[in-house]
Amino acid sequence: MSTEEEMQKLKSAKFTSLHIKEKFDKAGKLAEYFTVYSMLCLETHNNIRSLEERYIEKLGDNDWRLVFTLQDKVSILHIVSAFPGVLLFQTKNICEFFKILTEFLDKPLSRFLEMQERVKSIAKQELANRVKKSNTQESGSLH
Repeated sequence: MSTEEEMQKLKSAKFTSLHIKEKFDKAGKLAEYFTVYSMLCLETHNNIRSLEERYIEKLGDNDWRLVFTLQDKVSILHIVSAFPGVLLFQTKNICEFFKILTEFLDKPLSRFLEMQERVKSIAKQELANRVKKSNTQESGSLH
């Protein structure tokens, strides 16, 4: 049976693909999803335009320089919000291993997950604003 046939068979049986978060959840690795995977996504899901905007500064007609700073609040928020997640989830794992203070981290973990959702919301809004701005600039340059 071909891959396409197998996929069609699964679809007809109402199977759907899992989102990446669901895959991590099923593997019992939500901590890694909210921390390590989030950090890796920041570094891998860039397109050439965002890389140029982040790392190249135009000084003149034929004069450019590389800049290695984070220039927008969304990038900073993602990076800053990922590090506490690593610490919180690994501290929880240690507490569970030693069977001590397991309830101590419930509230901070909950607040961290709320913060992650806010960061995602801000990032989506920022992206929408950038797309809107880009479309406005492109349509303006066509007229």
